[in-house]
Amino acid sequence: MKTKIIPEGSYTDPQISTSNPKDWFVWFRFYYAGKWHPVFKLREDLNRIKNKAARMKEAVALRDARHSWLKEGWNPVTDREYKMRNVRLLPQKKAMSVMAALKFGLSVKKIAKKSRLGYSSQLNIIEQAAIKHGFSGIEIKNFDRGLFLDLMGKVEEERIKVEGEFSNHSWNKYAATMRAMLTELVDQRVIDVNPLRDLRTKPVPESNKYERFTEDDKRDISAFLLANHFNLYRVMQVVYHAGIRPKEALALRISDVDMKRRMITIAPDEVEENSKTLSLRHVPINPHLYDLLNMLALHKFPDEYFVFGSPFQPGKGNRGAGSQQWFDGISRGVGKKTGKSGAMRDDFLTPSAVQASRDTITKLWKKLIIDTLGIKKHLYAAKHTGGRDMVRAGLKLTEIQLLYGHESPAMTKLYTEEVALMEVEEAVLKKAPSFNAPLKPIKGKLRKVS
Repeated sequence: MKTKIIPEGSYTDPQISTSNPKDWFVWFRFYYAGKWHPVFKLREDLNRIKNKAARMKEAVALRDARHSWLKEGWNPVTDREYKMRNVRLLPQKKAMSVMAALKFGLSVKKIAKKSRLGYSSQLNIIEQAAIKHGFSGIEIKNFDRGLFLDLMGKVEEERIKVEGEFSNHSWNKYAATMRAMLTELVDQRVIDVNPLRDLRTKPVPESNKYERFTEDDKRDISAFLLANHFNLYRVMQVVYHAGIRPKEALALRISDVDMKRRMITIAPDEVEENSKTLSLRHVPINPHLYDLLNMLALHKFPDEYFVFGSPFQPGKGNRGAGSQQWFDGISRGVGKKTGKSGAMRDDFLTPSAVQASRDTITKLWKKLIIDTLGIKKHLYAAKHTGGRDMVRAGLKLTEIQLLYGHESPAMTKLYTEEVALMEVEEAVLKKAPSFNAPLKPIKGKLRKVS
């Protein structure tokens, strides 16, 4: 006769015992570790209920609840209180192709519309290469770091055919897109590990976007903007003194600027991408900046207005081109025609319900500073120039790090290293020793060296 094998976790259906009028309980038996364990008796205050009908109702509820636990996999031997029920078990991962997964990552990522379009465009190009070279059918769970690098190689190969080149900057951009989507997939529990999490970027030439202004640059830019576009001058000063990025400056609302406390608050918005960091920052308004902001009379406008806004309605282009018209009927000064249009208007970059476009500011800076003045540096350089000048003025590294919102001291240390290098260069120019004695004319003919 064969011995019947009892599966681990077997149990008898819970029953209600009422044989002792003073001791009711729900009972069952459980098979674990190769044996049936003693009867489990569950009372849970049943016997405190005096009314028998009410007690039976509670007993039935207890019986059914514990039966439900047993069906879920409760092991009363190892986990008497079933604490495991509070642990969220991961659902079975859904099979998903690599491109479907990357696109899913984009669909759940919280980003601004413009950034989403950029990511989508790059994913479409990656998908074309994946389909052509046989990567598209591979499931994301089987796509390791090596396959991603192979796919990047095919993307590079295809882009060279189309554009004739594929720079290290382009390689870094596409790799960053895939890495960002994979991070979302980790957060969504589609994959366990981001295979590109520590991928090294390829070296690229330093952009003049971050090149600091010289003293001559600062003098020339200030003089030109004061004469031709005072509002852009004010934005540049905010970037310089507050250590914030141009995009952060354009995202400032009047409610973010406390003129009484002399404080600017930058509250990051992940969707609007108004800040590079995700931490709340408080930036003091120094006397130079206070006077410039005070001229805007911010207290006269609604709190939700942008400090540096646009007089143009979204989607309607340069409304009022060729004339000086006031936006929403709010008077901003003498309402006479000036012949200025577009971003050159006197009410551009003043308080408005409409946010000024970053692209418009970039084009305006290019027109006025890069093309007209011939200074081939970007508005962003004002931020780094301010950091450098703060070091030279004696501010501590920790103070600048807090002001600029740098997550790592290493980022702020770049300013101190730059200042140290400048001091070395100045010292070398002033104190460089000579290799020999001062040169004097030598009389006579040159000797021929054999």
